Amino acid sequence: MIIQIILIFLLFSHAAQAAPTISGSSGSVTNGSALTISGSNLIAWDKTNWDSYFTTNANSFSFEGSNPSADGYCGQGPCGGSYDSTFKIHGSKSIKFEINHTPPPVCAAPTPCTSYNGVPNSSGQDVWFHAYIAMQLNSGCWPDSFLKQFYDLNNYYVDLGWDATCTYSDYWSFKYGNPHSEVNNPTGQFQPQRWYDFMGHWKSSSPRLNEYWVEGQQLLSLDPGITDSINTILIGMVNIGASQAVDITTWMDAFSWGSTQIYGPTVEINTSSICGAGTVVRQELTNISDSAIAIKVSLPAGGGPYWTCVKDSNQVYSNAFSLSGGSSGGALSVRGARMKGLRGR
Repeated sequence: MIIQIILIFLLFSHAAQAAPTISGSSGSVTNGSALTISGSNLIAWDKTNWDSYFTTNANSFSFEGSNPSADGYCGQGPCGGSYDSTFKIHGSKSIKFEINHTPPPVCAAPTPCTSYNGVPNSSGQDVWFHAYIAMQLNSGCWPDSFLKQFYDLNNYYVDLGWDATCTYSDYWSFKYGNPHSEVNNPTGQFQPQRWYDFMGHWKSSSPRLNEYWVEGQQLLSLDPGITDSINTILIGMVNIGASQAVDITTWMDAFSWGSTQIYGPTVEINTSSICGAGTVVRQELTNISDSAIAIKVSLPAGGGPYWTCVKDSNQVYSNAFSLSGGSSGGALSVRGARMKGLRGR
């Protein structure tokens, strides 16, 4: 009887929210090609537990106002970012940060180079945050000391990693007090103007946690060993350490935070007509909306036929759509455990 009640509850829960539906696709189904998947409810952002900041600043999600100040992003820090309508993954704009510096002096404490914005956090000491991050090294060398992207003004921060060879880094650095963990980027070396799906979890209340996911893969989960005060979140290039000339740009889009886990949509191409079955390859997203998602195609090895599925922000699967045309029914999602791998350096 208890099992029956649970099953009925799950069925009603999924019925209450409209599942994503794929109705078509356009583009070439070949590795590296651009493909657009069309349909409805493909993202279905659930903002129920997002920070009250997004209620007070109605256009702030995805940076849709006229400028950062109008969206409330200049309450903390130097208001270094600017809105960019030419390169974005969601909505009409992203926020862009740029540092162009030639020593002397070098970019280092007590005079690091910065370009960032800040927001107040009212979601307490158990905070989840999600964003899409992209970067481009315009000239010079990749920072060789640090490149912070998120910072709580105390002890927790997220760093894109640094490199002493002037090329793009290939790892993330997560700091919690004095220690830090370096973890390989799951897709290898960072690529210019590629959007990375990032999710973080700072929990300063007991039991404490620092957790991070990139492209759906969990990179780190540990007790940071310290209790912090998560009252502010800084975004952008909070500071960089560079001993050589550097001209670097980073972008952020669809940034949100709140008291519960926040997912972005996922697109998969697989070799089965059942979502999540067969050989499954997660796709690189280039633009997302409720009615269309654009991807850069990466096909499963071994040949087709191929189907595509969308998993929305509630982790609900769409129907499986045949990439040779047509739909073959849907499937409920399963939240799978992710393997974490620390970088050996």
